Amino acid sequence: VNWETSIGSSVLALTMPDPINWDEVAVYAGSYGVTGGQDRFQAALDGNTIVFTGSDIPSRCGLTISSDLPENYWSESKTYLEAHHNRLIAFLAATGILSALMLLLWFLFGRDPHMVKPVEFNPPDGMTPLEIGYVIDGMADDTDFMSMILYFASKGYLEIRDTKKKNDFELAKLKPIPPTEPNFAVTLFNGLFGHADTVKTSKLPAKYGPTVDSARKQLMNHYSGADKKILRSSAAIGTVVGFISMAVILCLPMLLSSHAGPWVFLGIALAFLGLMLLRRAYDYRHSHAVSRTVISSIIGGFLVASGALMNVSTLLGFIPLWALLVYIAGIVIVTVCTVFMTSYTTKSASLQGRILGFRNFIRAAEYNQLKLLSD
Repeated sequence: VNWETSIGSSVLALTMPDPINWDEVAVYAGSYGVTGGQDRFQAALDGNTIVFTGSDIPSRCGLTISSDLPENYWSESKTYLEAHHNRLIAFLAATGILSALMLLLWFLFGRDPHMVKPVEFNPPDGMTPLEIGYVIDGMADDTDFMSMILYFASKGYLEIRDTKKKNDFELAKLKPIPPTEPNFAVTLFNGLFGHADTVKTSKLPAKYGPTVDSARKQLMNHYSGADKKILRSSAAIGTVVGFISMAVILCLPMLLSSHAGPWVFLGIALAFLGLMLLRRAYDYRHSHAVSRTVISSIIGGFLVASGALMNVSTLLGFIPLWALLVYIAGIVIVTVCTVFMTSYTTKSASLQGRILGFRNFIRAAEYNQLKLLSD
């Protein structure tokens, strides 16, 4: 014992394979050659285990336990793995079952229909920008709602005027919005102006926030029918099962490792955070920039790997390498299947392909012209 640093506190546990007479055990604590000093540690017995707890332990202080064991005491002793053989079987079986379950759920519910991206010269079926944003990633965010202002201007319902102030424009109503427009568009337009004919973007009505919420609900209701639903309900159930499976598989080290504990739950928290980032990056892959998707995927993957590594590290020395590799493979399968569980309906996949075809046409044929106009 040659360490130079004192130790604030320490807990040491010794577990014997078979019962022994603890009264005949000699305990020495201190530097090399000391024959006493056991009062530095408090001992507690629990069956075949004795636990020593110490605090303010000086440098070069060690703990020695000595006892004369009965003859043939070690003849029928088992290794840790042999003593916990049934737990290892349960550990591997649970890993295999969770992996197989997620693979089956992904195969049945998580695969997207084949998507064709034909060249489109106009928005499919006369869709509004808000609908396009919702169909493309299953979400309606603030950018999608703001794009409706340009839609209203293109239809001649309003005029956008430059106020010569940075990031501030005046919107002037030119005519009422007709009832033939989708109900969410009517709600947004009427809520934008209220009883006025002009409004500045920097001074939108105080009630415009609730107006956006109402329009969002109307949009979601519009696409909630069986013939217009964006995502398959079964895929949502598969996602929930995926997160539960991740929590369970990361708890499995508690079956085998005495080191598992708080690290397991910290690992689950990190893995969940990473899994949510990966899911978001995948779900928004068509609407976000490639760089943003890549960065989110890298961060999410790092968090999942860090959380899994915390739990895997608690198994080192307790199970053979092949079993450890099986466990790691199980974590990878659960992660991948959960991330790719989002599945579009056949109709929404067809519509999404047409939207992406329209976007590709704009990028390839009209991008330079649009950029010139914006400059």
